[in-house]
Parts: sequence; structure tokens; C-alpha cells
Amino acid sequence: MHQNYGFRLFKVDHNSRHAAPRRRGRRAPVSWDQGLSGRVGVRQPVLRKKRRRRRRRRRRMEVVVFVFSLLDCCALIFLSVYFIITLSDLECDYINARSCCSKLNKWVIPELIGHAIVTVLMLISLHWFIFLLNLPVATWNIYRGSRCPC
Repeated sequence: MHQNYGFRLFKVDHNSRHAAPRRRGRRAPVSWDQGLSGRVGVRQPVLRKKRRRRRRRRRRMEVVVFVFSLLDCCALIFLSVYFIITLSDLECDYINARSCCSKLNKWVIPELIGHAIVTVLMLISLHWFIFLLNLPVATWNIYRGSRCPC
């Protein structure tokens, strides 16, 4: 008769001739159950892997959204600086009013579109605080664009 010290090193599988080594630490449940997916016959570790994949995919999507919004905000800041420089040239009489308006009017619609895209992306990606910060400026840009008799 052999002595049992309170643990087994090998889990005996009666369907196989070879014994599989037992894992240490927390193990996944061995029984088949319904799990969170509602499907019968799906094991818990499979569900955990799917959840991890969804989380990774969501993180990648957030990274893409924030990188795009960063680039778009850089372009909007560049446009704002361009507007200020052009208006200061007008103030100093380096250019006349007609050429100033023609230079600035062609950039109004792209600015409006860029800001609206960032605002909608923040709404879709459920970043409510950033969406609420962008909403007044986007609303003002849309109002300013709709007022123009172009």
C-alpha cells in the first residue's frame, strides 16, 4: 500500500494509458457548462480567451481613434495659426481683404469637417467627457458654416 501525502502529482485519466501532469495553482473548471455566452458545451477558458481578444480589439480601436484625433487636432491647430497669420497680414496691410478672404474661405469647410469627425469619433467610441468638450466648438463651427452664403 502506498502512502498519500495529501496531493497528487499526476491526474489519472482512465481513458488513456498515460497520466497527464497536474497543473499547479488556480485551474479552469473541468465541467462543461453554459457560461456567459449562453451556449451549451463551451468551456470557460475558451470564453476567457474570447473576452481577452475583445478587450485587445477594443484597446486597439481606442489607440487608432486617439492617434487619428491627435493628428486631426494638430491639423486644426495648424489651420488656426494659419488663420491668425493671414489675419495679421491683413491688419498690417501686407495683403488686401479680397485675397485674405479667398485664402481663408477655402479652409473653412475642411476645418468644419475635421472637427465634426473628431466629435463623432468620440461619440462612437463612448468617450463622453471628450465628446462634451468638443461639442460646443463643433456646434459653433457648424453654425458658422451654415451662416455663410457661399
